Amino acid sequence: MKFFLKFVFVLVMASCVWAQDSTAVDSVSASPVKPVREKKIRPACEHRGFFFSAGVGVSYFDASSVKESRYVQSTGWSSEFESRNVNEEMTKDAFSGFALPLLEFRFGKSIGNLVALYAMISSGFYRGQGEYSNFEREQYYEGPRNGKDSLYFEHIDDDIEVKDGAFGVSFSVGLGVSVYPFRNPDFVLNGLYVGISSGFDGFAGELDNGYSDFDYAAIFTRYEIGKDWWLSESWSVGVAFAYINDVYSSSWKSDTESKSGVFQFLIRLTHG
Repeated sequence: MKFFLKFVFVLVMASCVWAQDSTAVDSVSASPVKPVREKKIRPACEHRGFFFSAGVGVSYFDASSVKESRYVQSTGWSSEFESRNVNEEMTKDAFSGFALPLLEFRFGKSIGNLVALYAMISSGFYRGQGEYSNFEREQYYEGPRNGKDSLYFEHIDDDIEVKDGAFGVSFSVGLGVSVYPFRNPDFVLNGLYVGISSGFDGFAGELDNGYSDFDYAAIFTRYEIGKDWWLSESWSVGVAFAYINDVYSSSWKSDTESKSGVFQFLIRLTHG
């Protein structure tokens, strides 16, 4: 009996010692806890980080190109007598119409809840009215240099004017920046922004009767004003008005002077 009690006592003591040693080993072997870096959380309803915007709307496009040429051939038979041939030609293409829908996409980055920098692409299919006209005239003059008793002849070789329905496709690419000056979320103008962008655009159109086609290319500057309303912590919906002014424009037909004007209205869904 005494042996049994001594045996039990030894087991209890051994268990206590083992428990203490195990605690000590765990405390030694355990590595110190490393501080966990908290994940940076994007503030709600602020323009920060990745920026994406998709817009759909309507666009009005009006453009024209004019090509003029004048050729003069003069031969003086004497100091007082001359002959002169003058050939003139003018060709005009014009288009005006609406694109519905106009599609536009932007990809970039928002910084400091103040600005958004982005690349943009847009495209639209237009329907409207087109015009093609061509005028050629030949003049012939022969007589004294002072114009007295001269012989004069004029011939109109071609005088064409065609108007018909027309269609066309536009495509543009560029870089832009939008500024959100009102950052207080409780202010009524929060979400109002102004933007400017620049890039290249092109337009290809044709009369419905196929009589003439119209091609146009330009370097543009685009001015925009809009307003966004937050739908969630990172998504907003808004409207925008834009006007596009051409810094330089030209028809793909050589020696042609072109001009255009574009007005746009878009509904946007924006992230960031």
